[in-house]
Amino acid sequence: MNRGAGDLADDVHYTTADGASASLTFHGTGVTVLGEKFSDQGSVEVFVDGASQGLVDTTAATRQVQAEIFGIEGLTAGEHPVQIVKRSGQYTRLDGFKVTG
Repeated sequence: MNRGAGDLADDVHYTTADGASASLTFHGTGVTVLGEKFSDQGSVEVFVDGASQGLVDTTAATRQVQAEIFGIEGLTAGEHPVQIVKRSGQYTRLDGFKVTG
């Protein structure tokens, strides 16, 4: 969705459905998940290599685009899946992934 809010590449993806997810399989030693923090957001659960990394609160009083929602480093070099699952809130908006290593 192109909405002119300063999103990465002026593009963002969103869902309103709890349980909806987005995933990426990457090759590296770490990943950062970029998204939005705002009052209409809620919690997401992040999984790396199939293991829950816990809930992440993506609410904020003011809109923050290209915000780091989650990051992990120090994984063994290789292929890893990361999955983000919407758990609460009106929206979950994801902007992109940054892979390291």
